[in-house]
Amino acid sequence: MIRLGGPVFTGDGEGPGGADDPIALARLHKEKGYSAAYVPYALDVNDTVKIREVRAAFEAEGVMFAEVGFWDNLVDTDEETRAINRRMMVESLALAEEIGARCAVNIFGSYCHGNGNSQHAAKNFSEKAFDEAVEMARYFIDTVQPKTACFAY
Repeated sequence: MIRLGGPVFTGDGEGPGGADDPIALARLHKEKGYSAAYVPYALDVNDTVKIREVRAAFEAEGVMFAEVGFWDNLVDTDEETRAINRRMMVESLALAEEIGARCAVNIFGSYCHGNGNSQHAAKNFSEKAFDEAVEMARYFIDTVQPKTACFAY
């Protein structure tokens, strides 16, 4: 079965998928005819009570979580920023596993400081970049050891 989903705006200023009222958010997905959803942005991997509450609300509506999106530059040239982004990617994969999402997804990024979506560098297409992408993916998976969620670029 193919499940379809998309952004759902709650009108609370949270942008797509605020987690303040997971029952209402799950119902909004169902009302739009969606059977898949993004994991709400406001979830903290350490808040297991909230995670269980959100997961239960969506399961009750028959809506599965497709992804935890963490869209930041994993190869930022600033060492501190790169370390923060990679730590957040680990947390995103852990959240995906905990809430039952199919994957945690990100971009590889670009060898630049800041937004890796729009700044390009020849080094991005090098064998070293490919090797680093593989090494990072292995690191994220080995650190979290998910049983059901996948890491995806």
